Amino acid sequence: MTLDIHEIDDGIIQDMQELMEDNWPAMVESYLANASKYIQAIKEGLAEDDFQKVSSGAHPLKSSSLSVGVSGIGKIAESIEVSARNIIEQGGDGNSINELIPSLEEALSYADAKLQETI
Repeated sequence: MTLDIHEIDDGIIQDMQELMEDNWPAMVESYLANASKYIQAIKEGLAEDDFQKVSSGAHPLKSSSLSVGVSGIGKIAESIEVSARNIIEQGGDGNSINELIPSLEEALSYADAKLQETI
């Protein structure tokens, strides 16, 4: 499966801007701060071979990213979450997840710039 790490859903962003009105800038800032924390938790979990921690970081990252229209991050986070759960259930190592971290970080950088343009 090929992931478009730069995938942004402009329709969702526009809907959220209309829904949040004056609160949109604060929501963007909160999303970006939390996304960074979730990615850090994923990386810490990988370093500790704690795949529950990886999954626990990936799940809210997936959900929050998709809800603000940052589909690329949402899809990468979903792949990480599924991989972590598979490792928990069936064993294995985190190599496939480790390979996604640079893409995840690049996607966040891209999303940060795109979301900043909307506020």
